[in-house]
Amino acid sequence: MRIAILLAIGIGILGFADADAASANDKTVYLPDYLDALAAATHGQSTESDIDAVLGYYSDDIVYEHPRFGIRLEGKEAQRQGMVAFLKSYAGGPSDSSIEILDFMKGDGVVTMRLAVSFLQEREGTVEKVNRDQLRVFEFSSGKISRIIDYW
Repeated sequence: MRIAILLAIGIGILGFADADAASANDKTVYLPDYLDALAAATHGQSTESDIDAVLGYYSDDIVYEHPRFGIRLEGKEAQRQGMVAFLKSYAGGPSDSSIEILDFMKGDGVVTMRLAVSFLQEREGTVEKVNRDQLRVFEFSSGKISRIIDYW
């Protein structure tokens, strides 16, 4: 998977977590690695083990929201079910799926990112290329992603 970071030199490491809430045993989320794992779970050769890799970045009580579509998923199992449901619609291989960080802003326990997302999707027997810009808000707790809000 390819993640192109199109930001000015000197942005530093994109590792984010609520350091005050993280214990010494928690691994801080490194968002480019998370986005690589997410891209690996969004193509025609993706497997449930690719989804497991994504889920490893989430807290057990992860909340995913997409206000435009009225979606709210609570917990890892709900997130897993949602991701598995989409596996059947993805097409292509690893080179057909990418997530590029276009911009980001970091706050206390939260990061917003503007992303360029690209993948192949099969609909009614036709494979189409999906390219979209999206805004994704990440909240963190104990070194894990605890909430994601998607806008696209």
